[in-house]
Amino acid sequence: MSDEMIKALAKNGGVIQINFGSSFVNQQAREWSDAMKALRTDYLELNGLDEHGDEAKQFEKDYRLEHPFPFATIDDLVANFEHVIDLVGPEHVGIGSDFDGVGDSLPEGMKDVSYYPALIAELLKLEYTVDNIRAIMGGNLMRVWREVEDYAKTR
Repeated sequence: MSDEMIKALAKNGGVIQINFGSSFVNQQAREWSDAMKALRTDYLELNGLDEHGDEAKQFEKDYRLEHPFPFATIDDLVANFEHVIDLVGPEHVGIGSDFDGVGDSLPEGMKDVSYYPALIAELLKLEYTVDNIRAIMGGNLMRVWREVEDYAKTR
């Protein structure tokens, strides 16, 4: 989301769920992904192959062997959190890890939910309060869900 979109979401009381995928939090990973996808599309079109077929999966595997993926780090992820928090405040930020949707692109130091203590430790180092961190780790999302449920009851 652009900064303007994030501000509009916050103005309406919403919460942005920060995605952990490397290409969402690191420019080098984004550029790698864009380049690989463009080359894969060209290859598939040139050969009349399906983008969901085995050939597409094999292309990415082969590409990764020749061009290793530049994984983001936990520092990149925390910098993304910090940018959004600075932009709209911690009350509009949540975790949107997408552990099951970004494939093998999770940052070094944040490969699954067992790494959450490291994220929390980094936020504590930045002197966010325990209440802010609690809100980021799920409280903000629950607040929005409660507001949606309350609104639905009035309809």
